[in-house]
Amino acid sequence: RTPLTAILGFADLLGDETSITPEQRIKAIETIRGAGTHLLTVINDILDLSKIEAERMTVERIETPLTSVLREVESLMRPRAVGKGIALSAVLTTPIPDRIMSDPTRLRQILMNLAGNAVKFTESGGVTISAGVSESAEQAMLVIEVDDTGPGMTPEQATNLFKAFGQADETVTRKHGGTGLGLTICRRLAGLMGGEVVLARTESGKGSCFRLKLPLESVPGAQITNRLDAIANTQATVSTAVSLKGRILLAEDGPDNQRLISFHLSKAGASVAVADNGRIALEMLDAAAAEDQPFDLLLTDMQMPEMDGYTLASTLRKRGNPIAIVALTAHAMAEDRVKCLDSGCDDYATKPIDKLSLLSTCAKWIGESSSATQSTRAA
Repeated sequence: RTPLTAILGFADLLGDETSITPEQRIKAIETIRGAGTHLLTVINDILDLSKIEAERMTVERIETPLTSVLREVESLMRPRAVGKGIALSAVLTTPIPDRIMSDPTRLRQILMNLAGNAVKFTESGGVTISAGVSESAEQAMLVIEVDDTGPGMTPEQATNLFKAFGQADETVTRKHGGTGLGLTICRRLAGLMGGEVVLARTESGKGSCFRLKLPLESVPGAQITNRLDAIANTQATVSTAVSLKGRILLAEDGPDNQRLISFHLSKAGASVAVADNGRIALEMLDAAAAEDQPFDLLLTDMQMPEMDGYTLASTLRKRGNPIAIVALTAHAMAEDRVKCLDSGCDDYATKPIDKLSLLSTCAKWIGESSSATQSTRAA
C-alpha cells in the first residue's frame, strides 16, 4: 500500500495545476514512476512465488550467454553502487565457458536479486560478484558468489532469510523496504534449475556472502574465458530515438493502454489504427487488404474478449496472411512466450510497456513478411 499511496497522492498533486511548480511536477512524476516500479516488483515476486508453490513454474534449458549475463548484472547494479559511494566489481575465480545450457531469464533474476540486496544493505566498502567452476567426480558446478561488506547477520537473524516474507529483523523493512520474498524465490528457482542458493557466510558487522551453485553444461563450441572485461553502463549508450514508418494495427481492449501505446507509436512516426478486440482487428485487416492498403504490422494483446490474440494470430496464419505479428502479453514466463510464438506471432513485448523495448521490437518487424515457420522469429 505504501507505493500506491505515493502514486495516488502525487497523481492528485499533478491534477492541481494552480499550485504546482514545474520543479514539483517533475519530482511528482519521478515519484510516481519509482513507486510504480517498486509496486511492479512486489507484484512480480508474489506471482512468482504463487506459481512456484502451485508447481506451475517451469524453467528453460537453452543456450545462455554466461559472460554477457554476468556483465549485464554488473552494469545494471553499477549506478546504484556509485550512487551510494561503494565499490562494485565482477571477477572470475577460474576460467568459465562463455556459453552454457541454462535459463537465462531466471539466472539473471537470481543474480539481480542477490546483487541488488548486497548493494542495498551495504553502506561502505563494496560488493564483489565472483564466478568460477567447481569440479568434482560427480559433476562440474557453476559457482557464483555475491560478497558484501554490509552489516552482516547474527545466527538468529540468518534463520529467517529464506522464509517467505521473512527479513533479518523488523527494522529491515522500515529502513530498506522490500517484501522478504526475493531470497525465497531465488532458492526455489535455483532448485528448479538443479542447484541451490545458500548463505555461505555472514558475520555481524562484517558482511555476508550468498552462493549460487548450478550444474554446469557447456554449449558445444563454447569459448573458455578467464576474464570479464570492465564495461561502462550500457544504458547510457542505448539510443532512445527509434523511428517507425508504416501502418500499425493495434488490437487492444483496454482504453488506457490504447491511448498510451498509440501515443508512443504515433510519436515515433507510425500511422496507428486501433481495434477493440481480435474480431474487429480481423475485419480491419481484411478491409485494408481489399482496399490495397495493407497494414505493415499487427501489434496485438493476447487476452481480449470475443477473439483473443492467440486465435487472431492462428487465424491469420491459416489464411496465409504474412503480416508480422508482435504479441503484447503480461505473461513473461517461458511457456507463455512459446504459446505466443506457436500461435503464429513473430515476437512479443511485455506489459507494463517499456517504451524503448516496444518501439525497438516494432521497428524490427514493421514492413517485414512472416510465416508461422519463419526461422528468424524471436525465441
